[in-house]
Amino acid sequence: MKPGARFPCYSRAMVRVLQVLLFLAPFAAYAFWLTTSRDGGPRWSLVIAAGMALALLIAGLFWFAATDRLPGDQYVPPHLRDGRVVPADALPR
Repeated sequence: MKPGARFPCYSRAMVRVLQVLLFLAPFAAYAFWLTTSRDGGPRWSLVIAAGMALALLIAGLFWFAATDRLPGDQYVPPHLRDGRVVPADALPR
């Protein structure tokens, strides 16, 4: 599936920028940790808030993955047509 094919409002450039940001995020977090560790480390409240934000992000991703179809759509599982596999789709009723 092409980037943005499932959600046509996203351009290829936006998908690529998101991939780069997701790649750089751990390095930025490590740099932040290094700069704050010189002063005794970050406050525990900041660490707990970051952990809660991460848990909320993961929960949101699971919710989005479970509800990526519009309400009322009919799920059509992958099937064979003329010897080729047709990917799954959600058709309006």
